[in-house]
Amino acid sequence: MMNSLTFAMEEQSSGFQDKVEVHVVIGNESCDLDSAVCSVVLAYFLTLTSGTKDVVFIPVLDIPQQKYHLRTETTFLLRKHGISDELLTFNDQIDLDDLHRQLKLKLSLVDHNILPQKYIRLDDCVVSVTDHRPQVRKQDNRLVS
Repeated sequence: MMNSLTFAMEEQSSGFQDKVEVHVVIGNESCDLDSAVCSVVLAYFLTLTSGTKDVVFIPVLDIPQQKYHLRTETTFLLRKHGISDELLTFNDQIDLDDLHRQLKLKLSLVDHNILPQKYIRLDDCVVSVTDHRPQVRKQDNRLVS
């Protein structure tokens, strides 16, 4: 499975400007182990099950790349399983606002259920939430689990 996961991540990071939709799976701002792993695994699952080539699913770690080394649990586990830093996408490597302006952006939140203030303008792009905490966001037609 790890070979197919790393292959999928290489494909995801190889470019997405030609895609009809960019579906970002983003964890919380702490970028702790469960948040990072959930982002990677859900993006991989969606890639396998979506049945379309017009959408790219990108796991985004919600920290700048330069701070990744401070997340020692996360770096250790992902590297141990063959997921190099180069395969990861960090919040300073993707322009969510530009994707939003192009009407290409969809967001899945993992390990949190409400967007941080810095992304609040993107709330209409949220299509799913996966979190273990009580729901804070208003009830609507988005997938919440």
